[in-house]
Amino acid sequence: MRCKKQSVREYTCIQPAKTKRCFTLIELLVVIGIIGILAGVLIPTLMVTKNKARESLCVNNLKQLALANILYHTTYKQFVGFRNGTHPNGGTAWNSGQWWFGYRETSSDNWDISRSPLFPFLGKQGKILDCPQAKLEPMEGGTGMNGGIGGYGYNSYGVGSQAYFIGYSSDNQTECWDKGGLKASQIANPSSTVMFADTANLKWGTTTLQAKAEITSPYSIYNVPVDKLKCKKPAGSQMYGTIHFRHVGDTANIAWVDGHVSGKQLSFSWAWGGADDQTRKDLKLGMFGEKDNSAVDPWGDDIPDTL
Repeated sequence: MRCKKQSVREYTCIQPAKTKRCFTLIELLVVIGIIGILAGVLIPTLMVTKNKARESLCVNNLKQLALANILYHTTYKQFVGFRNGTHPNGGTAWNSGQWWFGYRETSSDNWDISRSPLFPFLGKQGKILDCPQAKLEPMEGGTGMNGGIGGYGYNSYGVGSQAYFIGYSSDNQTECWDKGGLKASQIANPSSTVMFADTANLKWGTTTLQAKAEITSPYSIYNVPVDKLKCKKPAGSQMYGTIHFRHVGDTANIAWVDGHVSGKQLSFSWAWGGADDQTRKDLKLGMFGEKDNSAVDPWGDDIPDTL
């Protein structure tokens, strides 16, 4: 820099012209590479964080469902019934009447969730909240049998009916459902008996997952003599599982009878009859734990596999 003297105390300074420095091609490539590496590291982390947040919402939904059923028990001295055996207007009990999640007159009606037995106990919104990870079609179309259940299913036999105590067959199925759910005193291990869970149904002949209001047991109890129902593997056929392991690490959230919620990993996927089913496994549909009914029946774990 050169300065020109104007007077004794004044100087005029002339700044040299600055030249602009640009990135070289190599430097640009290095920067782009670093950004790519950071994106590769951060994006999967952000996805995991996002999925974890969704899982937390699901856990809270299930806690609310379990609490609602416990409050229902406090009021009516038994857990909510899975469905009524009777139904209105000559419809069928499998697609109309009152279920744990709502009511409708006929199979062509929309479900009225305000007439769910649990509605008064579900807080301000009075509705079952949707699991954010449940991307499921409604079963039987838009007004289907399992509309409005949020991606969750109920333990129909081991909590929501009298099936394990009076049997379940064509002769007494109406009585089985009409008597409502079990009493807490009838469930030996509340902390290890499933009440609600993430569920889904595989549409026959497709890979499409639908909503499912029910948790199925690994072994059927239909037409099983009452004296055989206490065993972990009743004298019935093997069933396909409807628990949906849709969360991080192939886990499903389970709400237990005592009200706590925990995650379980997929253990096995069966087709009807007990054969391993790769399609169901790929869709993360099946069951957790031992290959028996111990997680869904109301009996103690000391009951033998067979009687």
